[in-house]
Amino acid sequence: MQELFARNVLGFWLFIMSECILFGCFFATYVILHNNTAGGPSGKELFDPTLVLAETIILLFSNLFIEPTQAATGRGRAIFFFSLTLSLGIVFFTLVLGDFFHFYSLGATWERSGFLSAYFSLVGIFLFHFSVGILWLLILMGQIAVRGITPHSMRRTTLLRLFWHFLNVVWLFIFAIVYLLGVI
Repeated sequence: MQELFARNVLGFWLFIMSECILFGCFFATYVILHNNTAGGPSGKELFDPTLVLAETIILLFSNLFIEPTQAATGRGRAIFFFSLTLSLGIVFFTLVLGDFFHFYSLGATWERSGFLSAYFSLVGIFLFHFSVGILWLLILMGQIAVRGITPHSMRRTTLLRLFWHFLNVVWLFIFAIVYLLGVI
């Protein structure tokens, strides 16, 4: 069982590395196109640094609450920490999605310029990954609620924690490269 667990974790790390390549391509595209506004709005005109900082803090706190799930010995404790992570994750997701809708209401759509196309692509692919993480959280919470903490749920918890941490790291790069450099 331990050998199978080690192979699963190794396989998941290989998956994370392939995701790094995917996000690297989206970041490279964004860096190349971030000044191509075609007369449309730029990051300085669109991004609210205070809101993005709040989003980032919320996401980082969700990262703190997913950690104790690995050491949880009772189903109630695991579900409690998963619930905190999930709640903060949903708030973060809603705020970032709200940015998308706000930009669209201003006419800043992905078709407007290379900058906006790269922005919506990068942040959009991140939000897709994040929604997968939220769905994974919900499924794992349901499994633990029904079956309790098992070796299988602990393995899944380990992999979910890796994925959630990966998403946090990607968001920190988005925060720095897209938002911080966008308002300078």
